[in-house]
Amino acid sequence: MNSLFCAKAAESPLRGVKMLLRFGVANHLSIRDYQELSLVATSLKDPVEGLLRTTDKPGHNENERVAVPVVAIYGANAAGKSTILRALDFYVRAIRDSHVARTSSEGTAYQPFLLDDDSREEPSRYDADFIIESTRYHYGFILDGSVINEEWLYSFPPEGQRQIKSVLFHRNFAEDAPYYFGKTLKGDNRVIAKLTRDNSLYLSSAAQNAHPQLSRIYDYFKLGFSSRLDLFSDDNRIGDQIHAYFSADDTQRLRAMSFMKAADIGISDIQFFKKATLMKAS
Repeated sequence: MNSLFCAKAAESPLRGVKMLLRFGVANHLSIRDYQELSLVATSLKDPVEGLLRTTDKPGHNENERVAVPVVAIYGANAAGKSTILRALDFYVRAIRDSHVARTSSEGTAYQPFLLDDDSREEPSRYDADFIIESTRYHYGFILDGSVINEEWLYSFPPEGQRQIKSVLFHRNFAEDAPYYFGKTLKGDNRVIAKLTRDNSLYLSSAAQNAHPQLSRIYDYFKLGFSSRLDLFSDDNRIGDQIHAYFSADDTQRLRAMSFMKAADIGISDIQFFKKATLMKAS
């Protein structure tokens, strides 16, 4: 039996165009080998309405395919669909909390694949590509149960220019000089490096110390993502969320109806209302 799991990026209160392009993970829970979730639109000749653009500047090509706003993961039961989303949630939480949520003696929040002897001892990898105000970034890290083995942040120039990678910083725990900082990364980089624990992400530490460039990347993950994993535990909550999302916005309701009509499942219209619950006196 196939099942469907949908995830939609939350609207961010940050200004400017921001979007997730792809996410990759290896050695996390039921995922052993490297897996990638891509939100980049294909080049198929499909309607382009609703696709996300890399910039909101005038003169942009309206027909350019960039990224999709919603992604659906199909697969058999227990095939790892929700694990991909849990890995993304782990990635975001690590960025947001690693510098403040753990002490130096607690190690990292390591969650490896446990069904073979090698994987349970090997590091886990998480990385993503995303756009903030027309600039593409690639950020990732590798960790084991004790330390952050590697961490890196690259940037690429705005669309239309030569896509030359610029290293903002790279960190390798195994090297004698673990930190490298690119010329374009301004701020008290080495001071913050000294304040960063071996089990904490530098990006998280930099945001806690008000780094001028890295704080906005941290804010993208802190403010631009919301997780609803494990929140659909009762029917009342599901009903309340569906009612709030569709009933209050007729545009969303019409889009849902268009989707169901295209699926040809026999539904011609939907109406939303709340049923009062009667409390029995004891």
